[in-house]
Amino acid sequence: MASSKKEIQSKDGSWKLVVEASSVSLFVYNALIASARVYKKSQLSFWDRLFGRSASWSAFSADTISASGSLTSKLAPGIRGPVPGSPDNRTNSSVAECKAWWVFIGIKIKLSPTFEPTGVQPSADFAPTADGIIANGNARVGTETISITAVILS
Repeated sequence: MASSKKEIQSKDGSWKLVVEASSVSLFVYNALIASARVYKKSQLSFWDRLFGRSASWSAFSADTISASGSLTSKLAPGIRGPVPGSPDNRTNSSVAECKAWWVFIGIKIKLSPTFEPTGVQPSADFAPTADGIIANGNARVGTETISITAVILS
């Protein structure tokens, strides 16, 4: 499993957005995943501060959260295809995720130059295999919206 994780904090530092692009390849299961998660910084008690403990992050429901992904290929970096279920827009949630997955050996997701996934059907045109993902995430809490992008090429 390979992944790229990026995070950005709100202006006041009380919450953060973490976006992850990941690639999973197990014997018969393969997936390219775009996910976005929101965390809130915990409040430290007097005792925590006295003993020098640092604040921890816990899952937190944002007003809105969104994850979207674009499939990419090392063979043709300019060609993109949408991830099924992208974008995943949610309200009052701490996580949004979309993924392209397939089972069995030898089946690959192909990208066409028209920016549409062509699935596993053979094509006479150049259609590179999707081997990477660009994950975009954004979240809104109150009046503040933050967004960030993570990229992985397998």
